[in-house]
Amino acid sequence: MPHGRQALSEAGIVEYSSFAKTHSIIAGSAIWKMKLAAGLGLFDERNLLELTHHPDYPGERLVACRNPQLAKLRAYKRQSLLEATQKELEKVRERVQRGRLKGQAAIGLRVGRVLNKYKVAKHFVLEIAEKNFKFHLLEEQIAAEAALDGIYGSIEKRVGYGAT
Repeated sequence: MPHGRQALSEAGIVEYSSFAKTHSIIAGSAIWKMKLAAGLGLFDERNLLELTHHPDYPGERLVACRNPQLAKLRAYKRQSLLEATQKELEKVRERVQRGRLKGQAAIGLRVGRVLNKYKVAKHFVLEIAEKNFKFHLLEEQIAAEAALDGIYGSIEKRVGYGAT
């Protein structure tokens, strides 16, 4: 990763400024916008989606790439975190069913501890009641996130763009 100043824009772009150049990395949500604008399917393994005349990025060349090793790493990490979270939530559910954990607030606090530990709350639907606790995974959301595994992008300033 380049050394220097770093900033995250509202468009999902991380920009690194160093002595000689400015490099930008496009976050996943911006990649989806690029992909939809280009009308493409999934990125191929060969590495490239390139947009040179996108209205949101005048004078810039956008390039999206896919790193298969990074994709495997992210998939493994997400699966591990989901499994660990499910295991812990199952323990909470068993305590509630046995009557050892009661009350919506107490159950919610215990569930919150689990979710804060593994940081994958966005992939779960929770139902917490006074004497009941249920949860399930958001499979479609997980699959949509998995489709972005290993995808990264960069922005390059086009030399001479707009010069008069």
